[in-house]
Amino acid sequence: MDSLIRVENLEKHFKVGRKLVKAVDGVSFEVMKGETLGLIGESGCGKTTLGRTLVRLTEPTGGKIFFKDKEISSLSQKKFRPLRKKIQIVFQDPYSSLNPRMTIREILSRPLKVFENLSGSEIEGKVTEAMTSVGLRPEHLNRYPHEFSGGQRQRIAIARALILKPEFVVLDEPTSALDVSVQAQILNLLKELKKSFNMTYLFISHDLSVIRYMSDRIAVMYLGKIVEMATSDELFENPIHPYTKLLMKSIPNPDPDKKNLIGLEVPDMIVANKGCRYHPRCPLKMKRCEEKEPELVRVNEEHLVACYLSIS
Repeated sequence: MDSLIRVENLEKHFKVGRKLVKAVDGVSFEVMKGETLGLIGESGCGKTTLGRTLVRLTEPTGGKIFFKDKEISSLSQKKFRPLRKKIQIVFQDPYSSLNPRMTIREILSRPLKVFENLSGSEIEGKVTEAMTSVGLRPEHLNRYPHEFSGGQRQRIAIARALILKPEFVVLDEPTSALDVSVQAQILNLLKELKKSFNMTYLFISHDLSVIRYMSDRIAVMYLGKIVEMATSDELFENPIHPYTKLLMKSIPNPDPDKKNLIGLEVPDMIVANKGCRYHPRCPLKMKRCEEKEPELVRVNEEHLVACYLSIS
């Protein structure tokens, strides 16, 4: 299987006063053509920043991004523009990602007017097709976003992202703002559309059950670093990194006789820890965990982990 997206030592740093926040700190991975790579971690670990940097909504501080083996991270916005239609993003909040002053017809037409040279009738046909593909009726095209429910708005946001038939789509927690019953509908819709249009997804979430349902492979992110990566089944059946095990144990248990695990607060990203960035929270830490950061190494054919316990 060929890689569609390849990332090498990607960095995105932000200045906060006189200090530096390393939101994405030397991340490397591949997204294979046709797969869904899940990205999971606590809020504040850098997932959204990584997703936005991949689609060049946020410019990287360092490292490289490749699309079909073409390096795109150093391209000017003018040179990157033709690739924009091939690389899209669906945002987390459908209430703020749609312009309230535009009708749904205007929202869906705009990408076609910007990137395609089509007649009015051709644009109308594609807009109607996009509405139908996400399970909405074309007669609602003259309505405004506030006239739709949250689930319907997210369907519209998905239609806008997919109307240009992109090859790679970043899905930034696309169901977290929706009711549970609506979540299932959107997740199934995304699976159907991926198959229909032969797309590749990076699916960002903090929900373990959603990630497992959607993903072929999963990357676990902690404070700007990927600490473990494996196929979905392998990760859930054989988690290795202590942080991944903490995530697995943190799934709420409805049995009142069993204690739910409450983890420590996510440490301040401004405070740079020497060594493994997880060691202040790790119950299994060793002396060298405090001295040098472990590298992401392969423990078997489908499993990588950054932990000294895996290579001891």
